[in-house]
Formats: sequence, C-alpha cells, structure tokens
Amino acid sequence: MFILWAIIALIVGAAGVYVFRLALLSYREIVHRVEKVPFSMVATGALLFGISGLLLYFSAFFFGIAALESKTVWSSAEILEIANASILPGFVVVLASLYQMYSTRKFRQWMMKRK
Repeated sequence: MFILWAIIALIVGAAGVYVFRLALLSYREIVHRVEKVPFSMVATGALLFGISGLLLYFSAFFFGIAALESKTVWSSAEILEIANASILPGFVVVLASLYQMYSTRKFRQWMMKRK
C-alpha cells in the first residue's frame, strides 16, 4: 500500500514542479515586460507560486507520513487533514510572492520613469 501512496505523492509533486515552472515563466514575463504590468498578471503569478508551494508541501508531507506509517490504511478524512495543513504554507507563499512581485513591478516602473 505504501507504493500507492508514494506514487500519489510523486504525481502531486510532479504537478507542483510543473506549476512552479509556469510560475517562473510568468515571473520572467513580468520582469522583462516593457509596457506597464497589470496587477492581475502579478496576482496570477503569485497564485501560481502559492499553488506550486501547496502541492510540493503536500507531496513532501504526505510522503513523509506515509513512509513513517507504511502499515496504516488511510481514510479520506486523514488525507483531507494533510491537505488542509498544506493550505497555510501555500497561502504564506501567495502573500510573499504577491509582495515580492508587486514590489518588483513598482521598482521597475520607478526605474523606467527615472530614465
């Protein structure tokens, strides 16, 4: 049964890596964009970073707990508890990414006006 949980954790982790790649592409577009960057683009990029953080944290947490309790039969309530525990770090990543990307956007606009 541990192999099934390990495969699920790897699939969720792979999804997290894919979403992180999308977030990096979004961030690169924000940084290198010449015209004004709308806030919705910044919010979308921050949300992608948060979702990738949530998925990666869930994958690592779930894999670690499954490895420690390899004989345990998981219920859907236990899996939902782990998912709920992953929401807080994902939310923190969203807020931090939003602040960082918004400040990057403001700094770029300030530098462009200064020229």
